[in-house]
Amino acid sequence: MNSRPEQPDPVLGRTRILVVEENQRLLHALLQFLATEPAVEVVGSAGTPGEAVSKAAQLAPALVLVDWSLPRPEAEASCRLMRLRPAPPKIVALLDDDDGSYRDSAVAAGVDAVIGKGHLSEALMPLLDELFPPGLAAN
Repeated sequence: MNSRPEQPDPVLGRTRILVVEENQRLLHALLQFLATEPAVEVVGSAGTPGEAVSKAAQLAPALVLVDWSLPRPEAEASCRLMRLRPAPPKIVALLDDDDGSYRDSAVAAGVDAVIGKGHLSEALMPLLDELFPPGLAAN
């Protein structure tokens, strides 16, 4: 079990990411986009909220990107379970649109941030800088 706070890899300076997306076409596109970002390392993907909880425990990502269009009760429960870990990952909900009810449910589930999928390419890197300030060093 990993007891250190989850942070970007201090040697490579990359943030370890788990991607949770049930639509295989969207997952592939998201993984292709993330592969172009030198500051991130995708450590795995999951297609269901339950699989996300299991993989988060196994892979110890610093960040979990969760498609918030997954069945909402299960997505909320998976975020809460990931938050119970000794060194919980940061969680970002990805929204198809800026529907207030989806945003509200994501915030209520304890996510660290919400990004519209259409804004991911311009919003992700500034968000990583905010979630993982450069002064944070893993011990």
